[in-house]
Amino acid sequence: MLRPLPAQQQPPQQAYAHHPQYAPRPSYWEQLRATRRDMSKLLVLALAVAVGLAVHHACKQYIKYALATRDMTLSHETAVHACYPVVLLFLLWNVKALLSAR
Repeated sequence: MLRPLPAQQQPPQQAYAHHPQYAPRPSYWEQLRATRRDMSKLLVLALAVAVGLAVHHACKQYIKYALATRDMTLSHETAVHACYPVVLLFLLWNVKALLSAR
């Protein structure tokens, strides 16, 4: 037979304050729901890296083709190779500025 609980029983949070190892753990679904935002951030970051790598390889192929088909001096080729990282930095800076302006 079940006995009634004492009237002055502590709430579960206070009861487990002295013994946290006995506190009930969140279920798998509660943990998944708690980390959904982190997982979505990770997915967006992974997609941004994948798109960045794809754009980099496309630009690299285009620059290689442009340099192969045109007759350029060494200084012009060096300028084209040096401008590529500067243009990428400028584009990333502008995208960050546009996204943070919201």
